[in-house]
Amino acid sequence: MNKLKFPLFSLVFAVLFTISAALATVSSTTNLKRVNGDGSTTAFTFSFKVLENDDLNVYSVVDSTNVATIQTEGTHYTVAFNADNNGGTVTFVTAPASTVDVLMANEPTLTQSTDFPSEGSLNEAALEAALDRSILVDTSQNEQINRSLKFKQSDVYNTTSYGGLFFELDTLANRSGAILQWTSDGL
Repeated sequence: MNKLKFPLFSLVFAVLFTISAALATVSSTTNLKRVNGDGSTTAFTFSFKVLENDDLNVYSVVDSTNVATIQTEGTHYTVAFNADNNGGTVTFVTAPASTVDVLMANEPTLTQSTDFPSEGSLNEAALEAALDRSILVDTSQNEQINRSLKFKQSDVYNTTSYGGLFFELDTLANRSGAILQWTSDGL
């Protein structure tokens, strides 16, 4: 009987994983959408997957300065998700002005709250949600990485002396006319 236990477990896990993987699709590699306000439109749609309300951040962005201000659900807007959580509609209480853009972004927290049992049945829906969350976190981080100043992998630096390379640029308005400059040691 013990000889059958491992192959049977492996078969059941493989079937469950295959089914869950097929159901746990995240079809979009986009996690944000920016649209222009016009002073009359209040409803703005997005097509990326969001698992929880708290993962969706909505910003108003002033066109002339590119300064973003987080909006509060229930105060500034409401959100209705599509049945499958792939997209939805953000509806503002007051239409954003023509000088303001609306930025909707899936920015999931970097937590994993699902606890899988070491024995017993595996909850397929919980596994699907955990796999989806992992991909959505990856998508959000990839979007941030794509906006980052990057150094070649071949650049060698001493993390002990400098604590690693970390740069964060100021806002567009504050860095206008400024020059990015390196020190004599390349930092």
